Amino acid sequence: MNNTCPSSTQVLERLEAEDVTNLERIGANAQSFAQRYLTQFSKALYFSKAVEMYNRHFPGLQAFVSTLSRKDLSNIHTVVAAMKLRS
Repeated sequence: MNNTCPSSTQVLERLEAEDVTNLERIGANAQSFAQRYLTQFSKALYFSKAVEMYNRHFPGLQAFVSTLSRKDLSNIHTVVAAMKLRS
């Protein structure tokens, strides 16, 4: 049994080979779970941590996030509060 974590490149290659319908199902299930069980603050806390971690592997992510509109991040004040809490 191999206990090593896959590299980000290996993860992306696996996702690209995956059936789009399956990926859409996984995403829909995740959204359903988040809507049902997570508070707005916990979603924002997750988002702030995800951005931090993804940026380690994908340096361009920070620039992309800065281009998002208010509509994309409708609760930006919650995201900012979560980021301040974590620091």
